[in-house]
Amino acid sequence: MTSSLNHATLHSQELDERKSLAFSWFMGIINVDDLFACAVCHSPECSKLFCGGCLRQWYSSRNATQRCPCCQRALGSEQFIYCRVYQEVNEMIDRLPSKLDELIRLINQPLRVCAHHGKELLLFCEPCRECLCVKCLFGDPHRAHLEQVSELEEARQKFQAIIDSEKSFLTERLSTLSKMSKRLESNEHDMVEENDRIVENVTWATEQIVEKLRDGLHDRMRQHVEPVKAIAQQQYAEVEDVMQRAVELNKEETCATVMMETFELADVIRKMHSEPLPQAQVPNLEFVNPITPPFVELSFLIRDFSQKIFLLRRTLSEEQSIEGFTFRLKGHQDLDENGNEVIKLSLVVVDGYDVHDVKVICYPKQGTTVEPLVRLMDLKLHEDNTVLEFSDFVSMEGFLTEVTDVLNLRIKFRLWATYYHKCVHKDWYIGRLSGVEMKPKMEGRTRY
Repeated sequence: MTSSLNHATLHSQELDERKSLAFSWFMGIINVDDLFACAVCHSPECSKLFCGGCLRQWYSSRNATQRCPCCQRALGSEQFIYCRVYQEVNEMIDRLPSKLDELIRLINQPLRVCAHHGKELLLFCEPCRECLCVKCLFGDPHRAHLEQVSELEEARQKFQAIIDSEKSFLTERLSTLSKMSKRLESNEHDMVEENDRIVENVTWATEQIVEKLRDGLHDRMRQHVEPVKAIAQQQYAEVEDVMQRAVELNKEETCATVMMETFELADVIRKMHSEPLPQAQVPNLEFVNPITPPFVELSFLIRDFSQKIFLLRRTLSEEQSIEGFTFRLKGHQDLDENGNEVIKLSLVVVDGYDVHDVKVICYPKQGTTVEPLVRLMDLKLHEDNTVLEFSDFVSMEGFLTEVTDVLNLRIKFRLWATYYHKCVHKDWYIGRLSGVEMKPKMEGRTRY
């Protein structure tokens, strides 16, 4: 059945293309114009073996002897006869396209001969899903189920009847799938619409928060920065003016007027000594962030650090707990990818759960020029999560004081991307305190 379907009759367009290819191939092999070319001028423009014009010219130039242009045999012009072979061959070629239809159909007709025995395929074996010849019937595996072998026409009618009986099922299924497709399109539209609505609301709320933060910034600047800035600018202008007047007075010759101006300028400078400078207060940077929770901070002060590393004391600190999480600092010597010894400091999540894509910032001790080290990483429960890696103790400058052998390290990271995620964590923490274990659902988080 499958073989018959695969060898179905070609579509008319494909059939025309094949006919054109076959005709071009035939004309490329047999060139009728060359076959019937004039023996004198070799031009195939007329239907004679000799062109009439060529013959007349031939005989007029040879009045004394009239001979055949080919064999030079004595021959009068009245002995030449009209030849229709050229015309008939061309007429036959013109009829070829109609014959090519039959040829193409013959070439593309379904397989009717057994590939194994060369016999005509007359039977169909249903278990093997295969067309058979008579010889195939007595070979393996077909002879094991002869009762399920039938003639081709009978088998085709049987399966055609099955197809016809299933038309109602196919129609109903097509209708169901069409309705489902429309329903899915409607669901997709509703989801996009709802998502756009939420995005619009979030965007509006974010814009309101940003505007409020900017207003708060301006209020703080008007209250704490602008008054001091105005006084500083005023005093700066006064000092500049005094210095300019002093330069100008130095260029003048002594007289009563210059004397009085010099006295007054000295008095202004004397008063400046008692005038207090404006004080630039330490700015209050504690702005309220209504969207992103603050960083979590851990501080570690490890004494005898190098000795603990040499003595293979991996655990360096006591446990520190923050809102349901418990952390511990560990350190050890290990090998890097190139086989070189390195010192690794790891943060272990003793209690809590896995947190992904965390931006971990490691701060050195205060008063050092070493920049904080930043790493984006996953904090996995009960695993050594490497936060710092050094080639030796000397490279730990800024974190380790070699004289006292004390490691000073502050680690900041944000466990929750938004207050929504923190609320989810709170539910988990409350449930855990109540004896209910559940894994917090934190899908779609992005760390900042």
